[in-house]
Amino acid sequence: MLGIDAAIKALLIEQIRILIYDRQFTHEGYICDLCYYLTVEYKDKCPYCEGKMVFYNDIVDEIVEEALNQGCEIVDIEGNEKLIRAGSIGAMLRYKL
Repeated sequence: MLGIDAAIKALLIEQIRILIYDRQFTHEGYICDLCYYLTVEYKDKCPYCEGKMVFYNDIVDEIVEEALNQGCEIVDIEGNEKLIRAGSIGAMLRYKL
């Protein structure tokens, strides 16, 4: 799966085996202050627990941290053109969606 939306989707349902990202990649997003739901789309409240969504200038570190908490392998790469063209972040899944 490639791109931040796909990576977050897989992360939220604990399907990632290996998270791959470019070290220089940053992206704005929102994180629920109660259940840690992640999204790049603005939401007034969390769709799962109705908690407050907090804006982050860069949620990539939060994605990596959550992946580590789930026991995922992390591969950080710098300057790989194919990865950058594909969205700078991707995941190999534990099983297919």
